[in-house]
Amino acid sequence: MVARLIGLLLGLLIAAAGWMIVRPLGDVGPTLPRIDLAQFEDLRALIGWGALGLGALALVVNLTPGGRKRARRAAPAVGFGAPITFADDPPAATPVARPAPKPTAEAPLTLAPAPAPVRNDLPPVAPGPDPSGPPQETFGQLRAVLRGKVRAEAWSEAGDILARLPALALTHHDRMAAAQDLGDFCRGQGRIEDAAEAYGQALSYARLLHEIEPRDPVAAADLAGALINVGDMACDEGRVDAGLGAYEEAVVLRRRLVADQGGRRLDRRALSIALERLADAREDRGHRVRALDLYRESLELAGTLAAEDPQRYGAELQGTRTRLSELEARLSV
Repeated sequence: MVARLIGLLLGLLIAAAGWMIVRPLGDVGPTLPRIDLAQFEDLRALIGWGALGLGALALVVNLTPGGRKRARRAAPAVGFGAPITFADDPPAATPVARPAPKPTAEAPLTLAPAPAPVRNDLPPVAPGPDPSGPPQETFGQLRAVLRGKVRAEAWSEAGDILARLPALALTHHDRMAAAQDLGDFCRGQGRIEDAAEAYGQALSYARLLHEIEPRDPVAAADLAGALINVGDMACDEGRVDAGLGAYEEAVVLRRRLVADQGGRRLDRRALSIALERLADAREDRGHRVRALDLYRESLELAGTLAAEDPQRYGAELQGTRTRLSELEARLSV
């Protein structure tokens, strides 16, 4: 954001200098000082109009988000948005029974005191009274309430729940999900910078979980989904190189999941989406041949999925074909 403001300021200064040199409206308007070009006086028109054009270009670039805004296929995520699930595939973000985590900084290893010897001569202790008051709300229960508020478009109440959610997060996975939920909420409200910050936090937790359990397919899928979201926000903010790096890492993870998990539909579809994200970023950087190869690979995956279930995947296949045709047309010019 700071870089964009600096760019706008420089664009205004350059355009103003060009205006003062050529005075396109003559003496109409406020009186401006004349800029002496010394030995370059013969080039006054060229320099002036060039400065005006350069300043205007800087203003347009800094007022326009980086990359072309394209209709993106929804990527699997762990946020409060409806997860993408299929009848024959387990959802990537569904809580599963995980093995006991290794000792980390999150849960320091402590030694419990040795139990006291059992004495048979003591009278039995009567059980204490049941705790009074309503049961404490859990993280999962509050997230379920959040999804209901989002579906009902009760945005104010959803925002209040999001503020309470991190306090109930007991694990790194909960903290990742809470940050992801906040990113989804801010993204839906058009708060791109807040969404990018929240998605960045979710990515940090996703990386930590993947480092703890590198062979866990759920952790790998969560990391890939977090990378896609971070890449989307980077491209929307004009940081295409950062988005490119995130998409490339996501593609590597998705390829590995397809290979390791036997080519499930969910994993193949997610790889197809990641390939198209990477292709769009490559095209924005002028790498059209690379983008073409990525779209062709995505088309092959989408075609296989559509052949297996035309009703579910047919529309996505058509969208991929359209984008590929557009890119091929641009390359043929």
